[in-house]
Amino acid sequence: GLVGSEMCIRDRNFIYGINLGSNAVVRPGAVFKGNNSVGHSSYVVGGVLVGANTKIGVHSIIHDGVEIGKDSIVMHHVVIQSDSSVGNKVLLKNNAFLGVKTLIGNNVSIGHCCIVDKYSTVGANTVIGNSTIIKRGCKIGANVKIGNNVEICANAVIEDDATISDGVIIDAGTLIEAGETV
Repeated sequence: GLVGSEMCIRDRNFIYGINLGSNAVVRPGAVFKGNNSVGHSSYVVGGVLVGANTKIGVHSIIHDGVEIGKDSIVMHHVVIQSDSSVGNKVLLKNNAFLGVKTLIGNNVSIGHCCIVDKYSTVGANTVIGNSTIIKRGCKIGANVKIGNNVEICANAVIEDDATISDGVIIDAGTLIEAGETV
């Protein structure tokens, strides 16, 4: 893989296989697998692994120990906290926030202004609508559809193939069974 060096770029550059926007910072120890971009004023800490063809938008912050798979898009103003894992072909839309040790499966879409709090998991092929909050320790299965403006409280479990409609509030510790629509 390609390793970034400590830099603060004032003009657009292409260096170490990374297209860096103005004022982007990539700390030593960050590893990029090739054909990557980091938007202006974004910050990538050392100890980060970014898969091939993954793009990071402007004003985003990627903390230490984060792994992002290949062919993913991290849009603008996204924060991914330490020790989180983001799969392949994931779309994190503007202003998304992933807490510490969050696990996101492959082919997931997380909407604008969403929060997935620490220690939560989101299974493969799941779509999360805009302005949705998934609180600490939730487990979201595969192939789940979650609408806009949903609140899923701490330690809730949403099993595979479930659908959560717009505006629903799921209480802490609730189990939504496989295939159920709420």
